[in-house]
Amino acid sequence: MTYSLTHRPLDLWRFVVVGVAMALTVLAADPAVAREPSAAQKAQITAAVARYDDAVTRGRVREAVGFFPPTLMRVLARDIGMSTRNTRARMINGRLRFGNVVNLSSFTLSTTNARYGVTRAGRPYALLPTKTVFRRSDGERVTRVSTTVAVLENQRWYLVNVDNRRQRQLFTRAYPDFQGISMPRTKR
Repeated sequence: MTYSLTHRPLDLWRFVVVGVAMALTVLAADPAVAREPSAAQKAQITAAVARYDDAVTRGRVREAVGFFPPTLMRVLARDIGMSTRNTRARMINGRLRFGNVVNLSSFTLSTTNARYGVTRAGRPYALLPTKTVFRRSDGERVTRVSTTVAVLENQRWYLVNVDNRRQRQLFTRAYPDFQGISMPRTKR
């Protein structure tokens, strides 16, 4: 026996309503459907930015490097053929040497002007406008406006500046779900 919904209009409406309800349930359960992080996640990003900003402006390099995402650290370590521990130590030493060559005048991460989103894999993120002003040892003043990505990993927010093509490529290798998300280019 063939059953036809066209013979019973009420059954057709029930079928449509149940179908729509099921679709909405699936969409609501899919984190990738969300357009941006929750209010609680945004508050966590703001707190992480405040701690990172404080570490950078006070010259606490080890603490600042601690905001570098673990997955990205593993990809970088693999690329340069070192352990993650040695890579982290190399980053710390590099930043300390950089601090001897330049004088940081100001460093600003903006959560006010952040662009929030969720990757297609459901990972919440924020793109934070970043302005760094420093003086080189020769006295030249340099201003860089770039983007810092706040990325959630293992229930913790990490921050990484992606101010050139190589860094963006490395970042998307570590986090393929960021492919297709445009990040503003650095202005010098």
